[in-house]
Amino acid sequence: MAIKVNHSGFTLVETVLGLFVLVLSVWLLQFQLTQFKRITTYFNDDTALNFHVANCQLGDFLADSYFVSRSNQQVTFYRMKEKKIYQLEQYQDMLRVRGETKGHMPLIQSVASVKMSYQQPILTVKIILKNRQTFSSKQYLPKGSPTVE
Repeated sequence: MAIKVNHSGFTLVETVLGLFVLVLSVWLLQFQLTQFKRITTYFNDDTALNFHVANCQLGDFLADSYFVSRSNQQVTFYRMKEKKIYQLEQYQDMLRVRGETKGHMPLIQSVASVKMSYQQPILTVKIILKNRQTFSSKQYLPKGSPTVE
């Protein structure tokens, strides 16, 4: 006489369904962690703050200055305080102010492109950063002629 033993266990359908739920849970967890990383990177990005600091520095530097000329990627101006001519330009991946002969002051890094326009007396500087953020700055810069003493 054969004794029938009842073995409890999972069927193939239950196992496949359990694996599907496990894989779906792991995928959702990975997706959430990726989104969390992206959000924290975005909010810890200081590019907006860096732009506003650069904008203030440029405004302070252009105070008591006069517009001289503008070329494709460069604005030349005369600063009364030092009685010197300076250029505002993009150099490699930065926007900078430099003197005629030596030295420069970097304003902002990670610059992809800069467009400058001048409609008297407003200088407009549009900056596109490498992370594709766009900023625009308008500065008061009246026309004048340099009188270097």
